[in-house]
Amino acid sequence: MKKPIIFAIIIFSLLIISLLVYRKNEKIKSEQWETENAAFIRSRDSLEVIKKADEEKNKLPTGFYKIISEKKHVDARYGFNKCNIEIELKDKITYNQLMYLANDLRENRKSYDKLWIFYNIKGKKQTVAWATTHFTPNLNIWINENY
Repeated sequence: MKKPIIFAIIIFSLLIISLLVYRKNEKIKSEQWETENAAFIRSRDSLEVIKKADEEKNKLPTGFYKIISEKKHVDARYGFNKCNIEIELKDKITYNQLMYLANDLRENRKSYDKLWIFYNIKGKKQTVAWATTHFTPNLNIWINENY
């Protein structure tokens, strides 16, 4: 009579242990998935940033930027198709405003595989731009914190 009870206790204990191990493995798999798919998660979160950029587009002052130069580099023989734009801003703008401006400039230049945009602040000439927004082909935004 004691053997079936002991057997049931052993089976129940093994079941509990296997469930605990399974849950731990699932947590590890979940953490691995998040690590491996961090780019997807960031791109999903960037949709919220794009929505905020749309809200801020009306806050952009009129005439706040001027295109200083636009250099087009196209060579079909080498598959080279890019455009460099240098912008002069009256003052610093927000990250979301940079995103909006970059997308606005990109609208008229979709024929280029790569679009490199460099932003400088009026009256401050340095060797490094204050900010850049590059489409290579996706948008990358960089702001020089030391400017």
